[in-house]
Amino acid sequence: MVGIGAVCGRPATTEDVKRGHAAVLINPVDGVSAGTPLDLVIPQYAWHVDGDDGTRTPAVVIQAEHAEGYTVAGFLNLSTGELVVSLLQELELLGTDIPT
Repeated sequence: MVGIGAVCGRPATTEDVKRGHAAVLINPVDGVSAGTPLDLVIPQYAWHVDGDDGTRTPAVVIQAEHAEGYTVAGFLNLSTGELVVSLLQELELLGTDIPT
């Protein structure tokens, strides 16, 4: 996944969001997310599965943090190029190999 910035092993910062390496800061303190990073391989491919209609959108997870009882992920929507935030449970993680 050359060229895709991501945050792994630490909370996201304001600079990460500005650079597109993270999608969200969770209750930031002094420009650093209050979230705790998850022990996931990041970046990695995933499907975002819409909870209402089951629509599957190709994605690359660039951030995953836990805070305030929620586990969230920031991802790059590969259909639109937008950065999106969702609950981690809405993502089907696929690993680092390009899905076929």
